[in-house]
Amino acid sequence: MAEFVPETVPSYVVRQVFEQFREKPEFQKYLYKDATLNPTNPRDQANDFETQLVNQFREDEQLQELHGFQTQEQETLFYVARPLAVTESGCLVCHSTPEAAPENLIRKYGTEGGFGWQLNEIIAAQIIYVPARNVLQAARQNTRLAVSIFMGIFALALFILNGLLKRTVLEPLKPMAKVAQHLSEEDSPALPQSAQKREDEFNKLNNIARQGDELGQLARIFQRMAKVVYSREQGLRQQLQDVLDEVKHQDQESQDTYAYIQKVLQRSRELRHYFSQGKK
Repeated sequence: MAEFVPETVPSYVVRQVFEQFREKPEFQKYLYKDATLNPTNPRDQANDFETQLVNQFREDEQLQELHGFQTQEQETLFYVARPLAVTESGCLVCHSTPEAAPENLIRKYGTEGGFGWQLNEIIAAQIIYVPARNVLQAARQNTRLAVSIFMGIFALALFILNGLLKRTVLEPLKPMAKVAQHLSEEDSPALPQSAQKREDEFNKLNNIARQGDELGQLARIFQRMAKVVYSREQGLRQQLQDVLDEVKHQDQESQDTYAYIQKVLQRSRELRHYFSQGKK
């Protein structure tokens, strides 16, 4: 009969490595357990909570992991559990019947547990417990990091969006605003500097109007509107000038008529004076 060598059992090796890991003070409260319903070693006996986990794995063979929070000895722990199944027939040499098991295994653990296992049966849940405060602290750190990254990306996106907005929207709107400003000014369009400014702004507006996007369409509509307004402004100015010229002309005629009447009256007074002197 073969001899039982614990070091050949993967779960035993994992536990021994984990125990060395726990020798460090900061990891003393980390726990590893092969929570088994029918264990060979009594220390692997599943408690009520762990039994529920094993039963969940048995009820749903597609379930590969469970995790959450559990309170043990007045401390909240975060756990991760995975199913442990008998996948090799060689395992049944030690766990089928006490008669087939190695003698040194019987001497060490007895015949009360760890027998009657079946191939492909889920017999335990491999569970790691971690203090919840460590998990929450890591979560807070990750959250802060994620928020910082998000804020950085958001700020960069705003900066890029602001630049694109200025270049594609605000800058093309400036010529329209300046043309509208020139149209609203009361300066005479006959002034060379005013005419030159208007010509420059219309040229800039022409460049935008050539675009095939919405801004180009808006510029073309605004361009037509500006030309209509400018044309009507010119017409109104011309009509006003004609009216002023007519008023001046009529005023000049009135002044000439008034001067002529004054001359006639003066001549009449002179004649009356002359005749009055002759009679004497």
